[in-house]
Amino acid sequence: MKKKQESTLIKELLWYLLGASIPLLAGLFRSHIFTRIFTPAEYGYYSLVYYVFNFLSVAFFSYLANCYLRFYHQYQKENNLKRLNTLTFYLFLVSIIVLLIPTLTWYNFASNRLEQQLVLYSFLYFLTLQMVGISLIPLRMEGYSKVYSMIQSFKALLSFGFLLYLTFILDYRIEALLLSNVIINMLFLFFIIIYQRKRLQIMLIWPKLKEIKDFMQYGITGILTNISILVLISSDRYIIRLFGTLDEVGIYNQVYNLGEISIVTLVYVFQMAVSPVLLHKLENNFDKANRWLQQYLMVYFYLLIPVTVFLAIFKDQIAFVLLGEKFRVANTMIPWIMASSFLYGISLFHESKLKFAKKYRVIVSGFALTAILNVVLNFLLIPVYGYRIAALTTLGSYMFLVIFMYLKDSNPYLKNREIQRILIVAGSVLMLQFVADYFLRNIMGIDINIWMSVLEGLVFVGFYLVFTFKVNPLRGNFENLFIKPDNVPAE
Repeated sequence: MKKKQESTLIKELLWYLLGASIPLLAGLFRSHIFTRIFTPAEYGYYSLVYYVFNFLSVAFFSYLANCYLRFYHQYQKENNLKRLNTLTFYLFLVSIIVLLIPTLTWYNFASNRLEQQLVLYSFLYFLTLQMVGISLIPLRMEGYSKVYSMIQSFKALLSFGFLLYLTFILDYRIEALLLSNVIINMLFLFFIIIYQRKRLQIMLIWPKLKEIKDFMQYGITGILTNISILVLISSDRYIIRLFGTLDEVGIYNQVYNLGEISIVTLVYVFQMAVSPVLLHKLENNFDKANRWLQQYLMVYFYLLIPVTVFLAIFKDQIAFVLLGEKFRVANTMIPWIMASSFLYGISLFHESKLKFAKKYRVIVSGFALTAILNVVLNFLLIPVYGYRIAALTTLGSYMFLVIFMYLKDSNPYLKNREIQRILIVAGSVLMLQFVADYFLRNIMGIDINIWMSVLEGLVFVGFYLVFTFKVNPLRGNFENLFIKPDNVPAE
């Protein structure tokens, strides 16, 4: 029975990985192709409009997905998921009405046709994206990883294909990045609702005031923390525009996205794999939270640290393949951006526990202080050192966030002997590999091409797995980490 459960879960994890890998590959191909077609100025214009609507989406939409995910098990245990669907639906309608006001105002006062298109398509993109995301949560929570991953994969492929059609056949410019996603999101939303019509049923009732209060209490924390994260990762674009050019905004945006996407994708895959089990455990027995989170952090450190280091080592090759020539001038930012994304993943573990402990003020304070620190550093340093310094200010801000959360959270995982062993052994192996690569390229002056770099990377991965085998936290612990028990008895 145990082996059957492990085999099933491995398949689920592979499906989640596939579901994330195809959108990742589509994003990388998109970067490879379109940074050679669209100009840095176009990307600069696009990013400035896009992140405004990202802010608005976080404020009015994304908290609903977090709330739906958080309360799913609770309403499911009460056999009352229709009520959860109804509450989410009503709040979503209110959010749409409110968000239409700034959207229509901006659209009417836009200075040119491109700006109008970017405003309209950005609104529709985030609206349809959040609707698709919420409608897929039941599949995640009930273990339909194969269906979930297939939907995400096909959606990414069709969006990419339609983007190519809009750009190369119909001669659209940068607005095609948004329009292609809007149309495919609407198409998939139609079929998802039909496929999940029983799971997404609603009732013609008014939600109870207590239900709305619980949603908003939990949701406001998500809103404030997500806005703080957005300030942290996007305010630099506007400060760069204030002191620099639109071209510099476009270059910074694309290089940042490239550095972020690989690590953040893996962070989200890991979170999707563990969140159903982790939320179940925290819901039923919060007293063991520290022990469980330390076990997951062991796996996170063991898997994500080497990926971050390896991708940073090969930053030049990544930039050469995936960025147009005008964008490669900022490839030195890539390692710092990847390190920031890794630290962001650590902060999510702290956030999950603190939310269940209802320490909302600690979460909001940590993210808000981090965002303020980042803005101050950017205002001080970008005018002096240029736009590239923003990658380092972001890394420094994430370091502050993780330290703040660690000190406020009663989970001293860095004192855990097993985690210390993983960090020491993995760190030593990776340091030797970094030194070996530097010696070959910079001391001996060997010109290693793309294919040789791929071979070098595979050798590094093999050596890492062999020399860290004894500290691999997945050995003998797979079922406990990833299989949700029917019951979690309290101690």
